[in-house]
Amino acid sequence: MPLFIDSELIVFDLETTDIEACYRAGTVPEIVEIGAVKVDSSFEIVDKYVTFIRPNRLDLFTPFCEKFTGIKLAQVEKAPTWAEKYKEWLAFTCGDSIRMTSWGASFDFTVLKNAYALLKIPYPHSRVDIDSLSMVMSYSILEGVRVKNWSLSACCERFGITRDMKHRALPDSLDTAALLKEVFSDKTINSNDYSLIELG
Repeated sequence: MPLFIDSELIVFDLETTDIEACYRAGTVPEIVEIGAVKVDSSFEIVDKYVTFIRPNRLDLFTPFCEKFTGIKLAQVEKAPTWAEKYKEWLAFTCGDSIRMTSWGASFDFTVLKNAYALLKIPYPHSRVDIDSLSMVMSYSILEGVRVKNWSLSACCERFGITRDMKHRALPDSLDTAALLKEVFSDKTINSNDYSLIELG
């Protein structure tokens, strides 16, 4: 049967340890901040979630990460671990009709799945990874909307959404949700249209 986003949707974003440093070290990026908003079928926000996470490899939260995100090492050092916070995240995100999306879903969903795997926990969320970027890109191409590039900032600018903060988990989630509302609030999204989704 077609899968319609007709109830609640989690729009989330992750900030992570230094991707290039992780690859050089032969390991995967870890979550240092996770933010999300829960929206209803009209894309109205009904709840928010944000927390810092202390990674196992704190040394891979580099000065580049601090400069890029504005997150300070001290904030990450004092944060709870993923093992201490994942149940809280599950309580926020899990439900029979809840789907999850992020901007450029491949990276965020891969990092999230790796976080569960490190705890030897089966991935508990929907197997349909909905990519907000692909949704907006598909809409823009079909409707002939010109966007200078496919960054979140450029798309927000094109659709008249002001960004107050960038590269932070909750603000990025809020901006993505606002963009989805602007583009799709009067439309039905059918995620059987594989141009709009990625399958996990």
